[in-house]
Amino acid sequence: MYWRKAGKIDTVVFDKTGTLTRGQLEARRVRHLPIETLPEGAMTRLAASLARASRHPVAQAIARLSPPVEAVASLRLPALGGSPT
Repeated sequence: MYWRKAGKIDTVVFDKTGTLTRGQLEARRVRHLPIETLPEGAMTRLAASLARASRHPVAQAIARLSPPVEAVASLRLPALGGSPT
């Protein structure tokens, strides 16, 4: 019965975030060009920290890659495109 009805479908709409299976985006890693002066995982922590303030679903997925880190210093990285605001 359902297969016959499915054959009449002419349009299927998916949401832009791709959250069909779990309802929440998931990021698995942050890929970047190698920066020899950064310790392992530092770029992921930086990306997660910058993304944490955003409400965008992709930013929130990146923010979940790393636990919140207490800031002990401020660092501007304009050449890398990072900004905390």
